[in-house]
Amino acid sequence: AKLKKELKRKRREEKRRQEEELERLEEERIEDEKRQLEETRQMIAELEEERRLLEEEEEMKRSFELKERKRVEGLRKKKRKRSKKIRKEYSLIGLQDMIFDLEDKFITPQFESGVKALVVVVCVSTLFRFIAY
Repeated sequence: AKLKKELKRKRREEKRRQEEELERLEEERIEDEKRQLEETRQMIAELEEERRLLEEEEEMKRSFELKERKRVEGLRKKKRKRSKKIRKEYSLIGLQDMIFDLEDKFITPQFESGVKALVVVVCVSTLFRFIAY
């Protein structure tokens, strides 16, 4: 009977030890899962921070490119305006040169005296018409 009691006690002890071992293993598994979950959360937070930084960098790059494009376009407009103004001035200068050339070619002393004679004829004929009425 003592052996039976000893055997029962050993079985209960063994059963209790097995249950404690199972509990300990379960607690370790739960702690391990918690640690893995926390590591995953940390990785997610790091990745989100990296993504946010990349987006900010991309936004800054786009903003810079937009400003640069506007600046270059402004310079092009100024250059076009300036070259247009210069072309206009050159065309006016060319026109003046052509007028001066024509004056030099056609307005000679004989032409001036012919114009004076024509003016005198027109004035005299107008005067005679006025008198005739």
